[in-house]
Amino acid sequence: MRINRYGHNRRPERPVKSFCEFLWIALEDFTLRVLIVAAVVSMTLQTAVAEPKDRSHAWIEGFAILIAVAVCSLVAAVNDYQRELQFQQLNKVADHKKLYSVKREGELMELHHSDLMVGDLVVLREGMDIPVDALLLSSCEVFTDESAMTGETEPVRKDEY
Repeated sequence: MRINRYGHNRRPERPVKSFCEFLWIALEDFTLRVLIVAAVVSMTLQTAVAEPKDRSHAWIEGFAILIAVAVCSLVAAVNDYQRELQFQQLNKVADHKKLYSVKREGELMELHHSDLMVGDLVVLREGMDIPVDALLLSSCEVFTDESAMTGETEPVRKDEY
């Protein structure tokens, strides 16, 4: 069987980053790091130089900066996490629509691109993505856009095998 010899055509699913990873990424921002250091320095200095009667609330300004950093980081992480989940959903919807007309063992059928195997004859139409490496058996003026792979902006002419 071809699948045993050549394997399948499925791409591994990219795991979704966790919320904690997005939070860590948000905290890697240089400005937020400077604010965290400034808050710690502010709390330390304000508490150290304050009058004994004012020490109980001298830390509030630095703490307020830390709260602002926490809120900003959480908002950024929540937005990025939700965007990632939406992107994954959109990709799944778009992926399910990738059906191709394939001639396999003399029979014409519609198959998902991940079910294509070596030896399948794929019927290409104008504007289609080419789902696999292929040999062009029959054509009339076929040009492909390879800009995503090579950076070439000009369409490349493809000739029959």
